[in-house]
Amino acid sequence: MPRVASVVMKHAVIAVIFSTALVGCSQSERGELVFTRQNQTANALATIIMEAEAQKSATAERLYDAESQLDDACSALREAATLKMSGQSVGLESEILILISLDYCAAETKRIERLIRRSDPAVARFYLGPAPVALRPSQ
Repeated sequence: MPRVASVVMKHAVIAVIFSTALVGCSQSERGELVFTRQNQTANALATIIMEAEAQKSATAERLYDAESQLDDACSALREAATLKMSGQSVGLESEILILISLDYCAAETKRIERLIRRSDPAVARFYLGPAPVALRPSQ
């Protein structure tokens, strides 16, 4: 449980400073949007993990795997935010890694978001808002 709490806090702090983490107009805006969404998704996933652990659910390990996959996919974005937060500039190498990984991070965020919406719709609504029309169950 302490691991989950520290992840939630780390994501929350990074989200606050991320608006200045990337350079370049349209890529910066897209990077912000993707990062913000993955941050919301990571927070929702952390909540579901805490609930699964409290219930001693067998799904906790699967949820930890999903958390790890999301972290791996979005590591370049988080690293850029960490650099900015520590007062360092985002170098060219980091910018290139962000550009290369942005689509993968966005896709992985959407995949994990679907998992969250299936696992716990109430948590999904709280952290992620209503499901996009394409993700809503047919009436």
